[in-house]
Amino acid sequence: TGSTPSISADGRWICYTSRSEEAFGIGVFYTNDAGIVLHDSLTGTNTTVLSPDGNPDTEAEPSYGYGGGYYGSMSGDGSAVIFTTRVPDAGNGDAGDDNDAVVWTRATGAFERVSVPTSGADVTHGWQDSTLLTPRLSHDARFAVFASPQDLSGTGLPYGMRAWIRDREA
Repeated sequence: TGSTPSISADGRWICYTSRSEEAFGIGVFYTNDAGIVLHDSLTGTNTTVLSPDGNPDTEAEPSYGYGGGYYGSMSGDGSAVIFTTRVPDAGNGDAGDDNDAVVWTRATGAFERVSVPTSGADVTHGWQDSTLLTPRLSHDARFAVFASPQDLSGTGLPYGMRAWIRDREA
């Protein structure tokens, strides 16, 4: 019931994408939407990073309907998870339903959108044109990398899939 698993360097933290009701404990099997789960192999507990209905609040009624998260991946030190989502407020400053790469920090529970154009504006080409694939974090979660056809540089690059990197401390 899980896909795209990744594991921290010490083997304690395991991140994966799931559609399983067992993973979220909410009595619903999601057929189209997935969520991001963080498993602590030391305690045997799961943490919902983002539920399949896209709501970061697992106690709330399903209402977002934006498809949760996909392509979850863990940093090597286990401090953060990166994933893609269309949820409009899963990351700071996101106003639309475009796909975004979002980092969730385990210590604080905070979400940070890293697929931000250099100008700081929101991607405005519509979610079907803003495909984001295979987001990954560096060992210490400082750098985020993902693939997208969008011109996030603002320099007029032609449409086409390319890799983008963000320094989360810059």
